Amino acid sequence: MYSAFLRSLKKYTNSAFCLTLIGLIALLSGCGTDNDQKNSTEKPVVIRNKSKLESPKGVRKVQLGDSLKISVSAKDVTIDSVEVRYQNKKLFTTKDSSFSVSSSSLNATGTTRLITKIYLSNGKSETLYPRFNISPQAPEKIKYLITNEFPHDHTSYTQGLFFKDGVMYESTGQYGTSKVMTVDLQTGKAIKSISLDNSYFGEGITPLDDKIYQITYKEQQAFVYDLDFNKLHTFNYSSGEGWGLTTYGDTLLMTDGSENIYFRDKDSFEVIKTLSVNNHLGPVKNVNELEIIDGYLYANIYQTDLIVKIDLKNGAVVGQLDLSDIWPERNRYNGTADVLNGIAYLPATDKVYVTGKLWPKLYEIELVQ
Repeated sequence: MYSAFLRSLKKYTNSAFCLTLIGLIALLSGCGTDNDQKNSTEKPVVIRNKSKLESPKGVRKVQLGDSLKISVSAKDVTIDSVEVRYQNKKLFTTKDSSFSVSSSSLNATGTTRLITKIYLSNGKSETLYPRFNISPQAPEKIKYLITNEFPHDHTSYTQGLFFKDGVMYESTGQYGTSKVMTVDLQTGKAIKSISLDNSYFGEGITPLDDKIYQITYKEQQAFVYDLDFNKLHTFNYSSGEGWGLTTYGDTLLMTDGSENIYFRDKDSFEVIKTLSVNNHLGPVKNVNELEIIDGYLYANIYQTDLIVKIDLKNGAVVGQLDLSDIWPERNRYNGTADVLNGIAYLPATDKVYVTGKLWPKLYEIELVQ
């Protein structure tokens, strides 16, 4: 009986020891896991032992065209040189600790970050990031004259509009009613059309190289057709929603409802660069349907009666067209007609054509600038 007791005690002791050991291992492992997770999610701390950004402090607001003034210093060592970069481009190298950069040379508006790499006399280098908010001048008001008006299919939820070889093309939206079509300008009736599958919400369209590109709202797919609406290719993209689309030279320009214009490669649909649209008040959001007119980008601002004129060098809004009075009978259609949307330019006549979602009319206008 005594030996049985000892065996039981020994068994109990070993079990307790094992449980204690397992618990200690788990505790240590848990601590290690927490540290690993913490280290994997935290951003590395950039330690600048010697250099300091004296100016600007925070984000400095400047007018487009003004100089961006920057000043740096170093403690206990001297500054051999400073390399100034913007995005992936080297601007210049200087031996001065205070220097300026022309805001116009950056081809940007809105919040902009420069990269200044400080080369020190101790053989080391450190990097500082001065930031500026570059604001353009207030846009000029663009006036217009109505030179003609035409019927427009009031069931068309207009998303894109353009002319090619004198023929008007239009894309419409909404699930179940999205189409791409050619339109008889005089009657507003479709000449030829293709319907999208009910799972797609059609958005902007544009011609390029005798092809028609079309984007979709939330489906993140772009379609390429020939001029007879035979589908040639489908692109998948993952950068948000599709809103407006136009052609700039050999490049596609696309919007997603933000303040950004996305330059896309016509063959891969990959984003080449992004341009932020800004006016004197800040970023201009809800940039929608697009059209190039005389080298400038014109864009509907969704949920407004405004069309803005954008300088594609820097994203600055340089002009603004208010079309709130273009359709005097609009109040009679409350609840049926939707917002202004659709811009098409006909170079042969230098006329601009505008309409809206579910509007019964399309207007030919002449811009007065």
